Amino acid sequence: GGKEATRRPRRGFLLSTDTRSSTPDEAAALTAPHIEMLLEPNDDGVASTLYRLGPNMTARGPDPSLGGGHYFMVIGGALDYDGERLDIDSTLFVEADDPALMLRAGDAGADVLFLQFPKP
Repeated sequence: GGKEATRRPRRGFLLSTDTRSSTPDEAAALTAPHIEMLLEPNDDGVASTLYRLGPNMTARGPDPSLGGGHYFMVIGGALDYDGERLDIDSTLFVEADDPALMLRAGDAGADVLFLQFPKP
């Protein structure tokens, strides 16, 4: 039985289509958050979504308990988070037992890549 418990997990490679950030005009034209599923959730919880937010828009991230933790990466514009400006390539990590993250775009909007890790 010990051999089964120590078996290495199967490695996988997941790939989504090319994703680009919004132009300033595209971000300014948004009237509501646009949420695009890049990778549908797998059985193990792995998922990826793109959040496109217009200027000063907000959106709530998914329930962190659905996976093994979340990364949010700014790929366009900027987020306002806890009094700080998070520019392109900034990341936020949310533990599985944390509350869902509230995203708030900056004055020019934000494109945020969401990555969900597998459940433990």
